[in-house]
Amino acid sequence: MSASADHPLAFLSRPKPGQSVCGDLCGAWLADGRRILAVADGLGHGPEAAEASAAAIAFFGQHLPRDIESGFLSCDQSLRTTRGVALAVAIVDIAQNRLTLASVGNIRVVLLRDGQELRLGGCRGIVGSGFRKLAPDVLPLKNADRLYLFTDGFPEDLPLHDILPGPCTPQEAVSRLIEGHTSGNDDAAVLAYFHQSA
Repeated sequence: MSASADHPLAFLSRPKPGQSVCGDLCGAWLADGRRILAVADGLGHGPEAAEASAAAIAFFGQHLPRDIESGFLSCDQSLRTTRGVALAVAIVDIAQNRLTLASVGNIRVVLLRDGQELRLGGCRGIVGSGFRKLAPDVLPLKNADRLYLFTDGFPEDLPLHDILPGPCTPQEAVSRLIEGHTSGNDDAAVLAYFHQSA
């Protein structure tokens, strides 16, 4: 996916070396003045992981949530016949410059702002077989805030400021990350969203 002034996000995924399908997937939608961003990591790798992550992304594409908690609960039920996923979903209210984010499992979420890295947490569990109570983060967004969601196919302590020290587009950012900074032993996916104040 490319990015422009009207579409300031991009995402990429790559399968584990030796695999033909990727179990880590991203999705992004624009509806009613909101951007809904999702990253899903199917448990393990291979076709069953890809099936689970595809089901999660399809669910959110078909049921764009107004309430993030009910979205996760409904997705959890819809994935019960799959292997399950780790999942992060961000809802950006463009007019209000507000981010609501929730995650289950080991999707990493980092907000870069004014030279600082804010790492947002999640809860334990698997979407598709139950999880602890969500504790969504609700944060104001500033112009030029950069939000990154990435799976455990990248190192947990990925030094984003060092890798991306200067100006770049979301597409350039995800390309640089996926091409040179994955762990090399798992599927990987990354989504970048660069906020522009309304």
